[in-house]
Amino acid sequence: MNGSESSKQTLSILYVDDEPVLLEAGKLYLEHIGDFNVTTCESASDALELLSASRYDTIISDYQMPECDGILFLNSLRGRGDNTPFIIFTGKGREEVVIEALNSGADFYIQKGGEPKSQFAELTNKIRYAVAQRKGEEALHKSEERYRQLFENMTKGFALHEIITNGNKEPADYRFLAVNPAFEKLTGLKAEEIIGRRVLEVLPGTEDYWIETYGDVALTGKTAEFENYSRELDQWYDVFAYSPKTGQFAVTFTDRTARKEAEEEIKRKNKELADAEEELHQQLDELVRTGDKLNEVNEHLNRLITYANGPIIVWNPELTITRFNHAFEDLTGIPAVEAVGKNLRILFPEEKRETAIENIRAAMAGSRMKTMEMPLLHRSGDMRTVIWNLANIMSHDGSKLVSVIAQGQDITEQIKAEKVIPESEERFRGLFDTITSGVAIYQVQGDGKSGKDYIIRDFNRMALEIEGRTKSEVVGKSLFDLRPNIDEYGLIPIFQRVWETGIPEYYPQKIYTDEKYANWYDNRVFRLRSGEIVSVYNDITEQKRAETALKENEEYLNTVLHTARDGFVVIDSGGRIKDANEAYSLMSGYLREELVGMKISDLDATELPEQTLKKIDQIRNSSELFEVTNRKKDGSLFEIEVSAIWLDMHGGEIICFCRDITKRRRAERALSESEAHFRDLFRNHAAVKFIIDPENGRIIDANPAAAKFYGWSEEELRQMKIYEINTLSPEEINKELKRATEEGRVHFEFRHRRADGSIRDVDVYSSKIKINDKYLLYSIVHDISERKQAEYALIKTNRQLNLLSGITRHDILNKIMVLQGFLEFAEEDCTDQVQSGYLKKVHDAASAIQRQIEFTREYEQLGVHEPVWLSITALTEKRYDNKYPIICNCSGLFIYADPMTEKVFSNLYDNTIRHAKGATGISISCSPEDSGYIIIWEDDGCGVPDDMKKKIFNRGVGANTGLGLFLIREILAITGITIRETGVYGKGARFEMTIPAGAWKTD
Repeated sequence: MNGSESSKQTLSILYVDDEPVLLEAGKLYLEHIGDFNVTTCESASDALELLSASRYDTIISDYQMPECDGILFLNSLRGRGDNTPFIIFTGKGREEVVIEALNSGADFYIQKGGEPKSQFAELTNKIRYAVAQRKGEEALHKSEERYRQLFENMTKGFALHEIITNGNKEPADYRFLAVNPAFEKLTGLKAEEIIGRRVLEVLPGTEDYWIETYGDVALTGKTAEFENYSRELDQWYDVFAYSPKTGQFAVTFTDRTARKEAEEEIKRKNKELADAEEELHQQLDELVRTGDKLNEVNEHLNRLITYANGPIIVWNPELTITRFNHAFEDLTGIPAVEAVGKNLRILFPEEKRETAIENIRAAMAGSRMKTMEMPLLHRSGDMRTVIWNLANIMSHDGSKLVSVIAQGQDITEQIKAEKVIPESEERFRGLFDTITSGVAIYQVQGDGKSGKDYIIRDFNRMALEIEGRTKSEVVGKSLFDLRPNIDEYGLIPIFQRVWETGIPEYYPQKIYTDEKYANWYDNRVFRLRSGEIVSVYNDITEQKRAETALKENEEYLNTVLHTARDGFVVIDSGGRIKDANEAYSLMSGYLREELVGMKISDLDATELPEQTLKKIDQIRNSSELFEVTNRKKDGSLFEIEVSAIWLDMHGGEIICFCRDITKRRRAERALSESEAHFRDLFRNHAAVKFIIDPENGRIIDANPAAAKFYGWSEEELRQMKIYEINTLSPEEINKELKRATEEGRVHFEFRHRRADGSIRDVDVYSSKIKINDKYLLYSIVHDISERKQAEYALIKTNRQLNLLSGITRHDILNKIMVLQGFLEFAEEDCTDQVQSGYLKKVHDAASAIQRQIEFTREYEQLGVHEPVWLSITALTEKRYDNKYPIICNCSGLFIYADPMTEKVFSNLYDNTIRHAKGATGISISCSPEDSGYIIIWEDDGCGVPDDMKKKIFNRGVGANTGLGLFLIREILAITGITIRETGVYGKGARFEMTIPAGAWKTD
């Protein structure tokens, strides 16, 4: 049923309220302006009896009723399964009541108050909306049930998904939202394991095709019908996909894997037959071509063997030689005509003949080529060593050995050379790789005038270490490749002269630089008989650096000592000053020239010369740190701290570093006097005092007044921790200690436990003090128990008054609502203009009374709650519309104020809407002023006339209720914040709020 149809039928309403007059007015209003049949009752229990016998389209209930309030009434209905639309219609407007009502299942919450006609018009709309919504829900439930039956029993697989896109809005994945039982059966995936998960999470190998196709459907609204294979599920599917709404897609599908596999099998068999036929044709053609080529190959092979550079021989299985090429004739000195037909044995010396034949027969036993080293007898009688490579030639079916072909390589001379070379190489390599200098060998190309002409033949181990490279990285490269700036270095002319003359040369120390190197080298260059150039060189960079560093350190040390703020004095073994810096000259009042030659005892104001010499002997044995009083040139005294050490150089010297500690000693004496004064003040003061370690809460000290107040002795208190006195948890105490030490908070209120078990309320004022380089808390404690008891009594009284005020206000507002309702009916029926004017004035008076009563709801909350830290940025963001943009430049500022301060900013915003004609925006700025802070709210509207700047904060002044700015002033005054208007009339309003010291902080 649609909305227009539901509005035409009569709806039955049950209206519950403990105010009979309000029930009568409400019934009259609802039945007058809507198609409603209203039944009324004055309690929830009566309503429950009516509901047991009759059914209603909607229930309207007051919140505050005797015995059973509206929330309990609602819970009772919902508890027995009654889902009739339920509207709370009450004068209670507290946020927690609204939240509780909606959480309990109320459809709407409407606060009584305001103009009755519009109030009941709103109630009428809510009734019709709630009924239509409930009927829609019931229809939806039936529709969903039909859909569920279809969804669970269809034979095709069905799944609903949402597409997931990447940063470029391209499909990248999709998520399972719902699947039917057929889906589970066709895919093997369980609904409980995949719902809410991504496909690449469930099936990581899903092909891009699926995601791209489904993404196109979900994002464009197109449909797609296709057949495709899923590698992850190893199945073929017929798929139809469509988009029920943008970003989602649904699919129905069937498994056609079996049919697809049958089709593929038929295709495969047909292809196999076609391939087999093609292969037969190719084999036939190949046989014809092979026969033609075989003769050509045999002829070519004969020529290849006969004229090959390497010795080649062929023999049959009986070891009879059948082929003997020209190279083999040269190797053995036997002509081919003599060798062919002879046994293979003729080629080997008699003493090694049988071994050779045995090895050959072993090679013939296999079908793969064998390599072996054998002696061979030359016709001249010389013995030759030959490496043989043998290959067995088998019959076409591989079952019978036809012949053996072998190729030989004469290595006789190579073997002789190999016996000599290793010994020479070993001696050279040992010297080459163990020398501590880098050795580089270069082959010269061209005219030798450039680094590119010197090709690296070898680097020894040390050269590779100097260059930081491996041998494979340098051999074959030019010197220029290794050192791009070598031509400018000056070494190449040395290389060229040594290469041309053969006379060795030395190239002295010089630094080489390029993008990789900045090192010092020396080079010795000579030429080998082969013409190769050898460079023996050393990297002396570290040596150079050490020399430079030593020189710089000497200069630096001299500069430091003579410019240091501490005094520096050198004394010889006889006690005479050899040197002094300017700092010591300033300490003593003598010029450096005057100090040099003086005896150190001439400056000492407290020791005799013999005592000074004795101290010199002590320093000779070990370094000393001591304090001494010296006399200045003008006769005044100065105290110094001396660090002295003996050096065995220049006949023995004492190096003294002197620090003037005159001011420090005076400060220490003053501090000692101050500490004595503080101790006297701490001990003898009547106020309770503690010194507490904030790191662990330990009581470092307590005065006698503390012992008297808490009932423990001073010694007992010094063994305790603040956790044993403060009733807060250790975690909460640690937070408060942190506020005192890190946030600078000085005032706290706690409850403290005394030795007799009694609990007292206390004010604590704490500040950080530093004792022995450690920060401690100096705390003064005041007993405020009596004051707190008075405050508790006052709070209790206020709560009782607020309760009474709330009940009274609720009743009055109900009566006013009834009064206004009947006045409206009277005005509609009145035809006398004079009487109508009187009724209008009565109506206006009733509305004014209503506004005044509603204001008391806000005003009674002033000062009820403890002040809290509030963010200015957060307060300015809490407004009800965006009519005027707000620019707030108070980020990070917090004020210590009443929780109702939120209404300050909402009322200022409301004031701009109501009175700032022509305004386009609001700005909020903040700035420190003296020890406080100024918050400025200003708009660019018409502003406030000069004669009204003070009056606007008075109660009753203003075009609306006259209470907005009055309430702002009262809320701010709770924590000492003041407000004034300082704008220029015609240019906009400007409200300045002054925050006192201690009531603001920045993050």
